[in-house]
Amino acid sequence: MSDLSLHYPAGVCFLRTNSYFQLQPRNSGLTAFSGIRSCNLSVTSPTLQPLGNTPATPTTISFSLEALSHRHPVLTAIAHTSLRPFLIRDIISLLETRLSSDSFRGMPIPPSLQVLITLRFLACGTFHRETGDLCGVSEPTVCKIVHKVCKAICELKDDYIKFPDAAGQANYKVEFFEYGNFLGVIGCIDGCHIPIKCPSTADSEEYRNRKNWFSINVQSVCTPTMQFSNIVARWKGATHDSRIFQNSCLYAQFEGGQHSGIILGDSGYAQTNFLFTPYLHAVTPEQQRYNQAHIRTRGTVERMFGVWKSRFQCLRNTLRFEPRRCCIVIIATAVLHNYLKQHGCPDPQMEHRDEPDLPMVEPDNDRYGLACRDAFDLRKMRQYKKFKFCMMLFVMYLDQNEATFQSD
Repeated sequence: MSDLSLHYPAGVCFLRTNSYFQLQPRNSGLTAFSGIRSCNLSVTSPTLQPLGNTPATPTTISFSLEALSHRHPVLTAIAHTSLRPFLIRDIISLLETRLSSDSFRGMPIPPSLQVLITLRFLACGTFHRETGDLCGVSEPTVCKIVHKVCKAICELKDDYIKFPDAAGQANYKVEFFEYGNFLGVIGCIDGCHIPIKCPSTADSEEYRNRKNWFSINVQSVCTPTMQFSNIVARWKGATHDSRIFQNSCLYAQFEGGQHSGIILGDSGYAQTNFLFTPYLHAVTPEQQRYNQAHIRTRGTVERMFGVWKSRFQCLRNTLRFEPRRCCIVIIATAVLHNYLKQHGCPDPQMEHRDEPDLPMVEPDNDRYGLACRDAFDLRKMRQYKKFKFCMMLFVMYLDQNEATFQSD
């Protein structure tokens, strides 16, 4: 699928500005695709038709994504997302069957252009009118396209956002321990507020978070490679992180013993036998060492949020949709984030524009959970001393062998 075709009836406007431009059969340049180095244009109608008399015979524009220049307005806008033409082509191939139309009624927008319009919105978060002027479609059409493509992307959620199985959990434990020196971790959990406009409903104040702006509180669990392994995007901004987790399917799975491992959360969560939080007042050296390893390991989810928002600027700007549609957009960006990570795309430069979180009071912890944390702390300390003793013996062994080799 190296070549993409955009089918338009002759006479369609490509740019909506003060004056309307029509598609012309001469090589005078296409306003909406000014960044294309080469474009094969075939027009069945040799003469320019008036706006009110559009012929029924369609006009076809064929171009290759590899021929797009870096100065193309769409690729320039999404350059920071690390999306390259071959990745755009792969995304189009994944969504083409879900976006294609069986008829040409109403001059349907081809799937390739629908994906490009949606990627530009997700990457920039600009107004639909600006995107419509750039791509030659109306503002309502851009709105419909964005939600249609985002729904199609959400259908791929189970393919790209998966909680690890037994083998994957064993690998995650090793990777998290190598990074933060914390035992048995299979994920890090945290909540993230995505700003939305004030809903025009009776419960609008329930979307106002503790920072005094309207949002969707998104719960996410990350992997050692800063990918989403679980995401819940349906709770209002005033909902506490601990409540979201306790009402999630992931909590029920841990309660049922379906996962062998622990997840790390901040002090906003209740301490349990499978979710470990830091000590609010670390006194002993063991507790301080525990907090250091906890903070370093749990920082993975914070960095994932930073990369996620830097790649998709619409998450930093206010989503001006109804809450249900905002949740669809959020899930779609998470799926695309995992897709790019799995295809080896480099992370964009992070923008530290988020306000620091306010200190949260530790909720009512389970006594059994607190006992598990204390026991885990002592066990970790014993293993740390054992590891330190083994390393000392190993160094002594190397020094002894080196002295033997020098004498020989």
